[in-house]
Amino acid sequence: MADYDVVIIGGGPNGEVLGAYLAKLGLKCLIIDRRDEMGGGLITEDYGGFRFNYHATYSLIDSWLPAMDDLFLIQYGVSVLRPEVQLHIAPEGKPSLTVYKDAKRTAKSVAKISPKDEAAFTRLYDDIVELNNKIILPWTYTPPSPPNRFLDLLSKSEIGKKFLRIAELSPLEILEEYGIENDTVRAALIYPGCVWGPDPNQRGVGQYFCFYLWRMTNSGLYHGGSHRMSSSLLRSYYVNGGQVMEDTVVTKILVQNGTAVGVRVDTGREQRDITARLVVSTLNPKQTFIDLVGEEHLDASLTNKVKAWQWDEWAMFMVHLGIRGRPVYKSSDGEGKTGALLQLAGYESLDDILRHWKDCRNGVVPSASGGWTITSEIDPTQAPDGLHIARMETQVPFEIGRAKWEDIKNSFAEECIKSWYAKLENAGDIQILKKFYYPPTYTQMKLPEMHKGSIRHGAYIPDQIGYSRPHESCSGTRTPIKNLYVAGASTHPGGMVTTGPGYIAAGVIAKDLGIQQWWPVPEFIIKAREQLLIE
Repeated sequence: MADYDVVIIGGGPNGEVLGAYLAKLGLKCLIIDRRDEMGGGLITEDYGGFRFNYHATYSLIDSWLPAMDDLFLIQYGVSVLRPEVQLHIAPEGKPSLTVYKDAKRTAKSVAKISPKDEAAFTRLYDDIVELNNKIILPWTYTPPSPPNRFLDLLSKSEIGKKFLRIAELSPLEILEEYGIENDTVRAALIYPGCVWGPDPNQRGVGQYFCFYLWRMTNSGLYHGGSHRMSSSLLRSYYVNGGQVMEDTVVTKILVQNGTAVGVRVDTGREQRDITARLVVSTLNPKQTFIDLVGEEHLDASLTNKVKAWQWDEWAMFMVHLGIRGRPVYKSSDGEGKTGALLQLAGYESLDDILRHWKDCRNGVVPSASGGWTITSEIDPTQAPDGLHIARMETQVPFEIGRAKWEDIKNSFAEECIKSWYAKLENAGDIQILKKFYYPPTYTQMKLPEMHKGSIRHGAYIPDQIGYSRPHESCSGTRTPIKNLYVAGASTHPGGMVTTGPGYIAAGVIAKDLGIQQWWPVPEFIIKAREQLLIE
């Protein structure tokens, strides 16, 4: 008899969600994580009273997460604060633009600097909302269909044809298609739509641009810090009998006669085998298939795909500051001066953003520009009374030639702060009390599954999305190894704490075990199936 019904490798949000659903099914579950604290990228560290969120900060899709209701996450402490001002950009010598949670207010903001773009923006945004509600969200929480079948399905309706047309385009081509002309408006749409997802010039991933643009203009912060999401997921898991092994490294997935039968672990005190009916990995493809399974158990197609896996095109550099003084931003019309979820600093044009990302792809240290969030303005609990947290994220290459991030991180961070000060009306009032600079190499050291700082466990390119993520033989979480499943960010639909991979895996595993799932099918999935938009 196996030690456990299910062993889950990796205690990030997908592993936690999967474990919580399966534990409530009555399965004996074990989550194993190498760190001393669960949560993956949902990390919040207290630094002298300031709560710094080292990785995941923005809650993109909380209101749509099936787990919010299914796993009682609100009752267990998840609360999201979503400010009205979502993004502000104030290019030097040009009118500033404020993007609001209310799309009608954003359209009026667009009209102030480019009247003819108002209708184009409204048309684009209305289509994005419709595509997300009817297709993209249901697609996010269901196993992906083979491309030919998906194409045939969507070709039968007007909304499906619209999705297929948009999906074929690059983000920049989408803006062209809708007639967005003003440079500042284009910059304000490309940044949130591409910063977590596709290359602006990459064709065939338009649906990801639509998803991220919609959610990053309706985003918020987890009250108390990002780790509150992880702790709530764990409470739901524990209450149903789930077990955890922290500070434990999985060194091998045990395979016998083509079937996964358990894992070998190293606790630092001992090495031992743990048997299981099913094994689920939330790690990246190389870790799962090459390091833990071994090439001897894989066919050539899967092995070659994993070895050629393309990592994210850029990694993240973060500046965390504990400050005295409330930052006030420059703004040509007085809007967006305080309270924005995201303030862009250092970018004066769309070309500046595109050049920055091009430098990342070429391994060149880019401009000291990026997005700033004063987290304590939105959530005062994240800083001591009367003080604030300023958090900056920018995209950088993981490797920078002969230089090392450890050697240049301080000087680069100081340039980022200088760029930020230039956008403030009251830079002289800001006093830095605490500072912590976080280069991309720290990401890989802290979370090895994010190889080369890949927060999504792999680039969003046509060959690595949907049915092909991570490989056709692993689509929908099953793998060619019997009783081995994958459910991390390198599987459909990808990363960014959608919990989609874990949610999908829970349904597939319940079906494979012949157990009736206890959770209801979300209404948006039911409607999409009724309209023949997903299987």
